[in-house]
Parts: sequence; C-alpha cells; structure tokens
Amino acid sequence: MHGVAKARAVLVSSFVAAILLAPAIVSAQSAFSGIVRDTSGAVLPGVTVEASSPVLIEKTRAAVTDGEGRYTITDLRPGTYVVVFTLPGFNTFRRDGLELPTNFVMQINADMRVGSLEESITVTGDAPVVDVQSTQRTQVLNRELLDALPSARNYSGLAALMPGVRMSNTDVGGNQQMEQIYMTVHGSRQTDVTVQVDGLQLNSLMNDGQVQAYYSDAANAEVSYQTLGIGAETSGGGVRINMIPNEGGNRIKGSAFAGGTNGSWQANNVSDDLKARGLTVGERVDHISDYNFAIGGPFKQDKLWYFTTFRRIATNELVANNFFKSGEQGMEDQWIYNMLFRTTWQISQKNKLTAYYDRYPKFKGHEMGALTDPETAAARRDWRHAIYYTGSVKYTSTVTSRLLLEAGYSTNIEYLFIGYQPGMQKDRGAPDWYTTIGKVETLNPGTAVNPVTGYKYAAWDGRTTPANGIDPKKYVASTSMSYVTGSHNIKAGFQWGFGSYVLEYDVNGDLVQRYRNGLPDQVRIYNTPQRSEEFLNGDVGIYIQDQWSINRLTVNGGLRVENFHAQISDQDVAAGRFIGARHWDKTECMPCWTDFAPRIGASYDLFGNARTAVKATFNKYMAGQTLSYAQRYNPLRIQSDDRTWRDIDFIPGTATASGRVLPTNGDNIAQENEIGPTNNLAFGLPVFAVRPDPDGLHREYDLESSLGLQHELFRGLSVSGSWFRRSTHNERRTDNLLVNFGSYIPVDVVSPLDGQVFTTFTLDPNKRGQLDSVDFNSTDSAKRSRVYNGFELGMSGRLHGASFFGGWTFDNLVSVQCDSVDNPNNYIGGTAYLGWCDQSALDIPYRHEFKLSGSYTIPWDIQVNAAFQSYAGPSRGTFWSIATTTTYAANCVGPCKPGQLVIPNLITAPGTAGTMTLALQAPGTDYYGRQNQLDLGFRKLFRVGRYTYSGQADIFNFTNNGYVKTETRTWGTSLGQPTSNLQPRTLRLAVQMRF
Repeated sequence: MHGVAKARAVLVSSFVAAILLAPAIVSAQSAFSGIVRDTSGAVLPGVTVEASSPVLIEKTRAAVTDGEGRYTITDLRPGTYVVVFTLPGFNTFRRDGLELPTNFVMQINADMRVGSLEESITVTGDAPVVDVQSTQRTQVLNRELLDALPSARNYSGLAALMPGVRMSNTDVGGNQQMEQIYMTVHGSRQTDVTVQVDGLQLNSLMNDGQVQAYYSDAANAEVSYQTLGIGAETSGGGVRINMIPNEGGNRIKGSAFAGGTNGSWQANNVSDDLKARGLTVGERVDHISDYNFAIGGPFKQDKLWYFTTFRRIATNELVANNFFKSGEQGMEDQWIYNMLFRTTWQISQKNKLTAYYDRYPKFKGHEMGALTDPETAAARRDWRHAIYYTGSVKYTSTVTSRLLLEAGYSTNIEYLFIGYQPGMQKDRGAPDWYTTIGKVETLNPGTAVNPVTGYKYAAWDGRTTPANGIDPKKYVASTSMSYVTGSHNIKAGFQWGFGSYVLEYDVNGDLVQRYRNGLPDQVRIYNTPQRSEEFLNGDVGIYIQDQWSINRLTVNGGLRVENFHAQISDQDVAAGRFIGARHWDKTECMPCWTDFAPRIGASYDLFGNARTAVKATFNKYMAGQTLSYAQRYNPLRIQSDDRTWRDIDFIPGTATASGRVLPTNGDNIAQENEIGPTNNLAFGLPVFAVRPDPDGLHREYDLESSLGLQHELFRGLSVSGSWFRRSTHNERRTDNLLVNFGSYIPVDVVSPLDGQVFTTFTLDPNKRGQLDSVDFNSTDSAKRSRVYNGFELGMSGRLHGASFFGGWTFDNLVSVQCDSVDNPNNYIGGTAYLGWCDQSALDIPYRHEFKLSGSYTIPWDIQVNAAFQSYAGPSRGTFWSIATTTTYAANCVGPCKPGQLVIPNLITAPGTAGTMTLALQAPGTDYYGRQNQLDLGFRKLFRVGRYTYSGQADIFNFTNNGYVKTETRTWGTSLGQPTSNLQPRTLRLAVQMRF
C-alpha cells in the first residue's frame, strides 16, 4: 500500500481511538474565570455562572464554582458577552458588555448578597485587560482593527506590526501580498511559526513548515498573535497565529471590500544619490487590487449556519533594473483567488460540528529579479498547473460543564509548477531543446542587449535554474480534552501530522551557460530530469498541561512528548543528457526521533486586583521540522556541476583547447566536446554525499526563558516590560572524515578593501576528491552556540475612541560556529581567520526596533489610522569572490608584499571548484541604514440603518523613504549598487460595506 493510502487507512482507527481515549490538542481558547464571594469575603461554592453571547450558536455556556469559589468557562468564541451568577438565597449578579478577545482568560469576580433570585445587581464597565493566569504574550486584532489598520489585509503583513517580530521582507500597501513573507520572533527560526484556523494547524510541508497558505481576510472575526509563553499544546516556539473564523449567525450578515492602487498614484523615491549608485529605476507597482466579499447567516436558526467568502487579490509589480524589449520596465503580473465556504452545525445542545474548504488558484506571469530578460528568462506559474487548497473539520462536545472534548482534521495542499515562459520550454531531446539554453552573466550584465534601451541582461534565453514542480501534501489529525474546575484546569492532547512531498526538476539542454565579462566561462550541468519523494509518517505530539490557581499564584506546568518519523520513498528517475537512469529503495527512519519538551510558567497577581501580574516562563521547543532531514540525505535530489566551457573544442577529458577548427566553435551553444571534466566527483551518483552520524543525529532545540511584568495603568490600557533569552542546542555540524587541518596549505591574500592581510587555506591537491562528509550534533558550546537576549517594553489599549498597540525591542543574537574540525577557513584558533566564526569575541551591539499601530475615531465618524515600524538595518558585509580554477597574477592592492602568494588554482573543498568567497569585514562592523516606514489611513463611516459604509484613503510609506533593502556586496565595480529598495509612497483608495 502506498504511504499516503496507508496513512489514510490508519487515520480512521487512530482518530476514533484518539477521541475515545481523549489525548488532545486544545485550540487557543478564550475563557472567563474568577472567584465568587459573599459580602463577608467568604468564598461561595455551587454558584451557577452563565456566559451568553450571539456569537455562540448554542447561545449560552455555563460552569459551577468549585469548593474554593472559583469557576472557569472555557472554549468561548471572541465577542461581547453577558455573564450571570446565580445561587439560591442570593441576588443575581450580572456583568454586561464584556468584550472577550481571542486567547484571553478574563478575570471576572463577583460579590453576591443575600436576597432573592429575582433581585438582580447589574455591573457595567470596561473589561479587564491583564490576563493574570496565563504566561503567554498575545496581541489580538479584532474585526474593527482588521478593517481600520493600513495594511495588505493578510495575517503575515499584520504580523510585521507585532513587537519583536522580524519579517524576511517588507510589504508596502500589498506589493508583497502575492509571495510569502517569513517571520521570526525573539531569536526563533522561520520554521518555528505555527499558523492555525480555529486552533487547527494550517502549516504546509514546504520548507519545514514556514510556507503558509493564503487566506481570505473577510473570513476572520479576529486574529491573535502569540509571541511568548507558548504552551505544550503547540510544538513550535516562534510566532503562533490563530485565525478565529466567522461562522455565520442567526441573522444574515455580509461585508464587501474593494480597493486598490494605480501605478500613477505612487511617488518616486529614487534619489540622485541612488541613481549615482547605479539604481536605474526602483521597485514600483503598476497595479494592486483587492476585492473581498462575504456573506453568512442561518440555514436554520440556532442549528445550522453558513459563511462564504470570495476574494481576488492582484499585484503587478515593476522590477528594479529590469526591462522588456519594448523598453517598458519589467513587471511581475500575478493574482490569487480565494473561494471559501464554512458551515457550523449545532448537532445538539452539547455537540457542534464545523467545517470549511478554501480553494485558491494562483497565477504568476513573470517571476524574476533585476537584470533578467522577462520575455525569455523569467519563470512562470500557471494556475492551470497548480492545486492550492486548505480545509478542516472540527467537532466540539461540552460533555459536562467541566469536561470539554474536541477533535479535528485539517489539510494543506500546495502543488505548483514553476516553469518557462510560453514557447521557451522545449521537448526533451528535440534539436531546439539543445539550443534554447538559459544564459547567465556571473559578474556584469551580459551580452544580450535590449534593442530599445541598449540595456544588457545578466540572464537571458531561457531558465537559468531548472523548472520545478513542487507537490507537498500535509494532513493533521488532532483531538483534545479539557477538565476545568476553576482552581485546577488540566488538558491532555494528541496531534498527528503526516503527508508526502514530491519535487521534480527539468531544464532545457540539462545545463545553463555561464559567462564572465561577456565571454564563455562555464556551464552548470544538472542531473535533470530529477524526481524525489519523501514521506512524513508521523509528526506526533502528545502532551499534558496542568494549571493550578493558589490564591494569587497560577502555575502552568506542561510536558510535550514528540515522536517524529519520516522516510525516503521508493524512487525511479529516467536518464538525462549527462546521467543515466536512477533508482533508490525506500529508506526508513529519516529520521526517527523521540523528544521531551517541558513547558513551565507562573503568573502572580501582584496586588490581588487582576491589574498587575508578574510572569515567568521556562520552555523547551524542538526546532520546526517536516521533511528537510529526509531531503538532505535523499541521494536523488537535484545536483549541479560547474564545468569549464570556452565554446571551443577541448581535448577529451580536459579543459584544454584541442586547436581543431570546428563549425560549432563560437556558435554560443555548449556541445559535449566543449565541456571540461567534472569538478564534482559525486555528480550523478545515487549515493549520500552527506550522511548522518551513524550513532544518531538528534533534533535541534531551543531553551527559552522570560521574566516580565504586565500592569493595567487604568481601565483599557496595559503596559508591560519583559526580558527574553533563547539558546539553541544540538546544532548540526558537517565533518569530512578524509581531511583535516593538515590537508590545507596556508595562503596569504591582501584585502582589496583596506589592504589587510588575510590567511586563507587551499586544500592540498592530493586530497581533492576525498569526500566522506558526516553530519554530527555539536556538543561543545564553546565552539558552537547561538544565544539571543532581548528586552521589550510594550503597551496595548482601547480607550476614548482609540485602539492601539506597540512596543520597543532591543536585542542581539550572537552566534559561534568554530567546530568545523576539517577546514581551517571556518575556525578561529587565536587568530581572526576568514569567517570570524566566534561572534562572542566581537562587539555585536544591541539593535533597536520600535512599532506603534492603532486607530482613533474623531467626530463625524472619521477614523485616523496609523502603523509605524522602525528597524535597525541588518548586517552588511563585504565579500571577495575569487575564482578557484584560475591562477591570478595580481590580487593585491598595489605591489604584492614579500612572502605574499598569488592563488594557484585554489580548491575550497574536496570534489568542488568554482569560487571562494572571502568575508572582508567582521560581523557587527557594518550595517544597512535604519528602515522607517509610516503608513497612514483616513476613513469616513456612513451608517444607514443596519448598513455601515466607508470610504478610505491609505497612504503607505508616507515619508517616501527610499531605504535600500539589498545591494551588491561583492567586491568589484558593482560594490554598493542597490538591487532593491523600499516601495515609494503609495496611495490606496477603498470602499467597505458591512451589514
């Protein structure tokens, strides 16, 4: 039976057993909790507490106070609630208008007086804003903020506004809404992010889970961002995003959003200075649009609800230093549709079933960077060759007022094909398959000239990397059980993720032609066609988490047991131009891991009034993982080999010209007789070029500690201060067992940057080809470590018509990687050799960021909305790329000094040649400038009956900052040339409607 079919067969029995035995994963739940006393201060057991809200399809949830007078009502959806306390012989106590956000335990205490039930005491007022029981740090964006904040209206773009969160790219008004922007927080990895819909995981198998799905903004009622204190119910220790969906309701409700940007609404932020540095045109957009419609209501009152939404987003982005043959600037044209349907069924008073399906086709006409010919070399993603969808089913049963059971199943399918432009992909083996070859200039713009502008491309005539089919399928089954008494709450959980991952590659001619200064230099040969497959048998998490409340102290203790099992599947691949047919048998335990991850936290209500909490955590998080381990050791993965090519006939088996004059000489097509011998002796061999430690390679993990104080200054406004520390353990290092320090010859080179003399090392030619690389876990913290330290001041509030949140973070991340035991180029033995592997010996400064976002309503129903982000620029090194297959007669600044050597056919590692890249500056020496981005929005509301209309204008990058995001950092004539900059000031006009 195939792995997927087998897994699905096992799923049914495992899923049923999981429900019956109640191992569980609990979604990020909201709750009311508190203590009930009489007027003398004595606690009252047996009080019935009911929470009711229109957002609950069952209308009301109830609990009873325990022997300590405590109660907890859990698994509540965000919304506005009424909480009522009743006990025979006492007045009814009622709290109205309590706005409960996602993932928040709201402390609502009650003082009850002796009297009849008919007598009611009603208390109104702002709800508490400090969660004194939980140790987590969560920022919730409700529907009002989601509508108001100037953003791209997606969960990743909004994550950028969270204190401590760093993004892999910058979005300005939706220019990046078509591509993934990855995130980290407090020193985490990009693979540590968890994305959920109603508590069910949405992560893909791609890139160890960091690639996420596209999701319709209108589908969300609220979105919570948790950046600290993630409990045992979740594996990852990075940002945890939980999208709480709209489910419909007893009344038909709907919304509409239509907005966009025209290229003419953008300013120009390419200054004279940037032009002088070589930025011909900056990043711009030709068009951005977003159309999002939703409607929901009852199929049957209090029984069956529906909700559906349709969204189309599009961004046509102009690419810096890129032009069509017509002279128009190169453009990435792209769109995505989201078509989602959700239903909620109240089976009985205690049982509920929800399900949704979201299909989202995606198209990208030209995928490219600077200096690329868009008509021949750009990639293309055709929506007709892609299958994207997510979905889930979730069952919830309130067995008793104290016992909650949940079971869920979710899936993420993201098949895509990144191919050629129309007409550029040729049939394998046909004559034009050999001649339609991708070409790339490795140093300066190449020989292909734009006939209109005279612009020279760096990549032209076809794909410069293989076309790529990517087919990850992820499935997650989970169950949960919570037992809640009020003073003691326990959760137990189970989660099982599984699925397959297929990668396919192909390229015209099985090679790409590479040029240096316009002249034929190399060909990069690929082992195409290539197909690989791995299977995730089980990413299983079993946990138990307990919470005790003792007077003012709440202790959270949890333990998560993680079992991870993956395999390399059976594989067969057809022969190619430079490689024969290949086969590989299934390989189990790639890897098989079992790990224990404790989660400990404590929160202390400092003054007993639920306004000030001291919180501390100590947590272990396993590194985010899907199938990268199996892919790393899969012998049939994509390979390349850079070989000498001069477009002339070579003596067979050499890179030496034969002297023969052939018709193919100088025809700009690489024939087999013009290609030199291999520089990668492992090329094409179905063997492990790198293998794991035979004694076992363990999973990387982090230890995170925090200490913080959160205080409610006054109703609606809280401030906090926290310290964080994260250290990484079990990092991987690679050791070639056939070479050691003595296998390298020292060579002095002079930095062209400042004349400093470097000692680098070239491998003894007699050791070339001796390769037996093994991955080990690093166990010596003095030689390999990764430590993050950070401090953060935050605030969040809702008062006087304003909602806002933000924070100031200052932190540093220090890395030590000095245990490469075979290559002295990566080691410091008392002397600062190349690489500066020990950053703890350097002055790595603390870097600062500041964020503030919010919305304020002024008279006449006008909203002023803003989002400000200020980041310290990332490290900016300078690198020197030296060709290793050529003897350089002069690589010194000025005359070479006595004893200084040139580089004679420098070899960087066994089996390879090409270039050696030398770092000419130590880490922490130079940084990009500070990036400041201010986005402003102005919105006018109009209310007509039950309809609310609005017109809005959002201005992104209001100050028109031309911040350079990336630039060429390789020594040469292009050093310092900007390659991308922040999008200029951008106006978006939009209208919204809700009813």
